[in-house]
Amino acid sequence: MDYHLALAQEIKAQNLPQPGNIVLLAPWLDVSMTNPGIAAVEKQDKMLNLKALQITGKAYAGNLSLTNPRVSPIYGNFDGLGKISFL
Repeated sequence: MDYHLALAQEIKAQNLPQPGNIVLLAPWLDVSMTNPGIAAVEKQDKMLNLKALQITGKAYAGNLSLTNPRVSPIYGNFDGLGKISFL
């Protein structure tokens, strides 16, 4: 769930000026958690709990699809967005 990226995508959809820099702080870009590589990472990462994140993601999405760009910005369009930085 990265509000900054989803907001920038919505701003672009409304033809408004983009921010100069979109800063993502530990972004959760794909709430669907369908990447097959997650299982391997889960074994090494004590903070990653796939089951808990799937439950949390469904609760966050509500009636929206887990692949809706407002929920999982990775599924949105990145063309024309401002500069993206990760921290």
